[in-house]
Amino acid sequence: MNKSYLLIGIIFLFQACDESKKTEVSSEEEINGKVELNEEIVGTWTNLAMNVTMKNEEADSIIDVPEGSWEEVLGIKPIVTEIKEDGTFISTYYTLEDEVMMTSAGSWKVSGDTLTMTQDGISTAYHTSIEDDVATFTGYLDWDQDAEADDLYTGTQRKQEVN
Repeated sequence: MNKSYLLIGIIFLFQACDESKKTEVSSEEEINGKVELNEEIVGTWTNLAMNVTMKNEEADSIIDVPEGSWEEVLGIKPIVTEIKEDGTFISTYYTLEDEVMMTSAGSWKVSGDTLTMTQDGISTAYHTSIEDDVATFTGYLDWDQDAEADDLYTGTQRKQEVN
């Protein structure tokens, strides 16, 4: 009878060790995922589409810019953002004549699947996913400049190929 208990104990010990290894692998994959987004985000990105839902007391306002409609809806070319390895970024806005209309710059950092961009002392966190060189960013910001980061932004951008 004692041999049976010993055998059962050994089996449980091996199963516990096996579960511990599985947990280590999962943790490793999570860490690698963070590093991967941190590396994938570096590059030059061009806006494809965006949707902003602004909270208002009476009714929400929506700005919807489908892919290919930047010129028509906003009267500008799609924004180009360069995200640099040194933790900085610069966004360039172009007129319809391809002239630089303005630039904005700041810093960025990644934590898990969240990209936080800071500009002029204001930080905005975006849930970020990248698939086939297209990134989707979702987060709350103060689009309508009412001093509340309650406007839901969802945007997609395509990473430019390095020549």
